[in-house]
Amino acid sequence: MQKVIKSKSFLVVAGLAVLLVLGSLVFAQPKVRADGGGNISINASFGEVKDLLCDLGVANCPVEEDNLSGASGPTKTNTQYFLSGFEVGSTGSTVASSTVAGSITLDASDMREGITYLELTPTVGAVTLTTVASSTFALGAQQGSSRTILVYNATTTTGADSVITWAAGTGIDLQEDEGETVLQNGLEIARLQFVRKADSDIVMWVEAGQVAD
Repeated sequence: MQKVIKSKSFLVVAGLAVLLVLGSLVFAQPKVRADGGGNISINASFGEVKDLLCDLGVANCPVEEDNLSGASGPTKTNTQYFLSGFEVGSTGSTVASSTVAGSITLDASDMREGITYLELTPTVGAVTLTTVASSTFALGAQQGSSRTILVYNATTTTGADSVITWAAGTGIDLQEDEGETVLQNGLEIARLQFVRKADSDIVMWVEAGQVAD
């Protein structure tokens, strides 16, 4: 039994869609011909008609995603999906250093682009480490740009003489977890999260771990 559609609004919408398709094909190139008997022929591939209906929103078309498995260069403009996880770090992304003074400002090269891990060994007791200024820190200028550096305090000294105290350079907004500190004891790891703010300053969020065994 043939089903008859009686909705006038549906017929109006369908009619407009057909007119838009025909009009677009006509203006794109002469693919629509009409003979004297009132017959209309369309010389267009199925793909062309489908693409046009998708563009007009008449057809329900799935969103296609780019496969970037072979994309080159460091800049990606699409959301990335790592189905098997990912690993960060290599020989060129780490810095190991011994501190020889009680108060030190880290060099820009210590926190240069690509560095993901610092291993520091205080040798003169407790030290205060000040980060580079926001103007020289390697981070994108766009608001919300972020970067993480892991820092390991490799000293085997215990107690107060093993502590690294983190301090902010110019334009750095130093923050810590609520109820925590920016102190890092010997054999502990800390995560430094950097985020660019709207005023171009940088938030430096210190999350210090503690030895569990």
